[in-house]
Amino acid sequence: MQPQLRTTPAEKQSNALASSRKADARRRGNRSDYYAAYNRERGDTWKARAGTPEYKARQAVARAVKSGRLVRPDFCSRCDVSCKPEGHHHDYSKPLEVEWLCDDCHEDKHRKVA
Repeated sequence: MQPQLRTTPAEKQSNALASSRKADARRRGNRSDYYAAYNRERGDTWKARAGTPEYKARQAVARAVKSGRLVRPDFCSRCDVSCKPEGHHHDYSKPLEVEWLCDDCHEDKHRKVA
């Protein structure tokens, strides 16, 4: 008589994940064309946005903050509220010149600009 092998918790989780993916695929069924078209459209939108000056400026600030060349303060430069401020660009051709604003001040700034 051979001993029965027990499945580990990791194996059970892996098996459950695999079966849920198969169930999702069965549920989608003939809608795969719809999902493929949706993903293509979404990808095209992202690619179109990637070349804009706004996108490039945002990416430059994100890279500078991550590398430490640009330091994000712990407060809004307009109302001095303690928060995690967002960078506001006045001129996208100068991507690292940002005004650090809280969410409310940033929304107000865009309302006045528009």
